[in-house]
Amino acid sequence: MTQQQELIIVITVLMLGSFVLEVDGTLISAKSWKSQKALALFKFLAHMPGKKVPRDRIIEILWSDSEMTSASHNFHTTLYNLRRSLFPQRSGHHAYPVIHHANGLYWFAPSKGYYVDLVDFKEKVCQCSELEHRDPNSALKVGLEAFKLYRGDFLEEDVYQEWTAILRENIREMYLDLAVRTAELCVRCNQDYEQAIQVCRRALEFDPSREKLHQQIIRYLVATGRYNDAVIQYKSCEKAMQEDLEIAPSVETTSLINQVHLPKYHLWPRDKNTFAEMVNLSRRRSTRESQPCSLIIITLPKELGSLADRTINILQGVLRRDDFACRCAEHQVIILLPLTDQRGAEAASKRIETVLSKNISGCRLSLLVLEPIKGISS
Repeated sequence: MTQQQELIIVITVLMLGSFVLEVDGTLISAKSWKSQKALALFKFLAHMPGKKVPRDRIIEILWSDSEMTSASHNFHTTLYNLRRSLFPQRSGHHAYPVIHHANGLYWFAPSKGYYVDLVDFKEKVCQCSELEHRDPNSALKVGLEAFKLYRGDFLEEDVYQEWTAILRENIREMYLDLAVRTAELCVRCNQDYEQAIQVCRRALEFDPSREKLHQQIIRYLVATGRYNDAVIQYKSCEKAMQEDLEIAPSVETTSLINQVHLPKYHLWPRDKNTFAEMVNLSRRRSTRESQPCSLIIITLPKELGSLADRTINILQGVLRRDDFACRCAEHQVIILLPLTDQRGAEAASKRIETVLSKNISGCRLSLLVLEPIKGISS
């Protein structure tokens, strides 16, 4: 076969989850390899395309229990078997443009084209991180693409290959961090709480005791009024952390669920006119008791979309029973604190700001103290 007649070689390598190798559209099963050591050598070189690795380093990793002389011989035999396994119908050195070598260095670089899912995943994770602040919609798109690439842990069938262990942990961490970032972008860009919850729950399959993911799910459930589901999620978190880590959920997680445990939710006004009437009634009460009342105005970041309803839900677990909160605009919530002076309002504002900062970044709080109205009788 002449060079012009030679078929275009396209190699697809999937390493996230169970190992899959496809050459020229044909699946190469693990059983068809001339030796399992040849398959291990291929996996090692293919997980980092283009990276040149010294032969001695490869021998140290794959033949650590052999003497150098025999290991060197085994290496060359294994490399030969690797090539035969990839292209069993071809012969001659030029039929195998996959593993290159020069000056004692070896590297994976198929000249006819290749795809490695691990490389694609890492690149997309980096892109998502870089785009997160300047182009969140594009970050969400690439984040979801990366998320779907993760079928499972890196070379999940090779748990006894020592060189894969640290990589497996690092890549899983990368995936779990991506899940949190992608879920946040789902809400930030599209207010899609359901998709955000699905992303976090999918990631929990790989680390059931990852508290950060449980926290995100609880936040999203509370924000959408699914309080029973939030309690169930908390119990799931508690159980997983106890079984896997033998610890209880953190104070941060517990504080998220405390708002759900209130014996009775506040029934707050949902329109500005009703809220205004309540402010007037509160001022009359202030006049009778010669104490001021106060307002806390929360201005929400517009770039994150409408967060007023979510803010209202968060405030359920923060305010006193006699306090009121109302969504007065898409990006504004006003809180009424009856019989509260400047000092009390500042303390309440600090408490509210602390809780909100853990859930919504970029909020601004301002105070307005309403003194008793002079000239109005009880």
